[in-house]
Amino acid sequence: MKELQRTAAFQAYNDILLSGNSAFQRQQYDAAAEKYFGIPGNPDKLGYVHQLLRGAGPFEPMFYPQDETDLARGETYRRR
Repeated sequence: MKELQRTAAFQAYNDILLSGNSAFQRQQYDAAAEKYFGIPGNPDKLGYVHQLLRGAGPFEPMFYPQDETDLARGETYRRR
């Protein structure tokens, strides 16, 4: 359970870090909470926790691997 929480928290923290915007500590906490939990009542702003549990957004490759290439045959296929 903790691994899943840390995965979602890391993604939220990484987004804030990569934005390059400076902010006060309280603003960073608020931004991290919004990314982690989402915005209540707004289905368009799902948090990373919900996306992780659904296998959506940035976590989709964890559940649904992308196309793979068989190097021996030289064929590309979608892994199921």
